[in-house]
Amino acid sequence: MARINRELNPTRMTPEVRAKLRQSHLGKGKGISYEKTHGRHTHRIVMEQKLGRPLREEEIVHHIDGDHRNNDPDNLMVLTRSEHVNLHRAQGDLRRKSG
Repeated sequence: MARINRELNPTRMTPEVRAKLRQSHLGKGKGISYEKTHGRHTHRIVMEQKLGRPLREEEIVHHIDGDHRNNDPDNLMVLTRSEHVNLHRAQGDLRRKSG
């Protein structure tokens, strides 16, 4: 479909149009999901810029204050998957499944 759109209307999705469409969609959801920038989670982009390197696939970006929309670099920290789970268990957000 993207190929057909490019052929039929090659000037449609310029960076300016993409930014305008993104802006028009912001704030229309319930505000409970992670913000995205060009299809990527913004908190991961912010953390990569802070670290000066790409995040590894196994690295999790944790929002310290619990607000998924607060992507301030000082509110983000990188954890391994197990560290992240243990942190949430300690905070009482997760309970160990009984087996």
